Amino acid sequence: MKKIIFLDRNVISTIKKKLNGKRILDHMDRSIRLLDKSDHLITPFLSIREGQSGISENYQEMKETLVTETSIISRFFKNAKTDSSFLMDKKDEFTEIFSNHTELKWDNYRLFLHQARSILLQTVAKQDRNKYRDQIFSIASENEVTPSHPVVICCLSVLYGCTKTKRIINPKLNETNDQKDKAIYNALNDIIAIARVAMFKAVFLEDKRSTPRFEFFTFDNGLSFFYNSINVKQIKNIQGEKQTSSMIEISCKPSLFPDLDKNSFEELMTKIQRESKRVGESKRVVS
Repeated sequence: MKKIIFLDRNVISTIKKKLNGKRILDHMDRSIRLLDKSDHLITPFLSIREGQSGISENYQEMKETLVTETSIISRFFKNAKTDSSFLMDKKDEFTEIFSNHTELKWDNYRLFLHQARSILLQTVAKQDRNKYRDQIFSIASENEVTPSHPVVICCLSVLYGCTKTKRIINPKLNETNDQKDKAIYNALNDIIAIARVAMFKAVFLEDKRSTPRFEFFTFDNGLSFFYNSINVKQIKNIQGEKQTSSMIEISCKPSLFPDLDKNSFEELMTKIQRESKRVGESKRVVS
């Protein structure tokens, strides 16, 4: 096995359409067929964890999601290995984990994003951006979120002109409370995919097995860009009673901040590290 591929929800939805005889775009069809190789392992883990309803799912809803999506994957892929049988054999245990366990600071991230999105509804004038940057850091500190966490990085990326990452957090005027809650839930699941994949990498590294490549496959161009612009440098898993978390150290590519020149980018990275140390977590991120 050379590669483990985590499928995003939009990929599984596309495969489901194809299995039901509906037409999908040619480039999507080609892309998912290219995944079907004998040295690949395909998993719907991230999609199951997110759920189908746009909000946190209860036990029964999560179980239905697991059964549905493992069936879709096993029916479609003929050459690649899948973890469908493994997930189904232990569906009660996995359903319990997925429906009742969250990231260590999930509520903190949710509250941070709820407040930070309001700053990013409209494009901020360049001369005002550092002021709003400091507001974002302040909101992160108030919610005990380290400024080097990917959810903060994503918001800073939007502030400094990245339209691709803006589509992830998707701030809109005149949202209802339900619309806002669903948008935040979806955005967090997208952003935290980085840490969830890192958690699996950590398992292989700790066991000192031969480590396969890990890939997050999505049809969301903004999310793909963000995922590929974050480099996970170090990973360590943390086990809690009802939380699963990873301690990760990351670095960012300058392309995440298109309106910053080289010096301004380096100044921002220094500022992020300094602010992160100030809240007591150095450069490391708990997700």
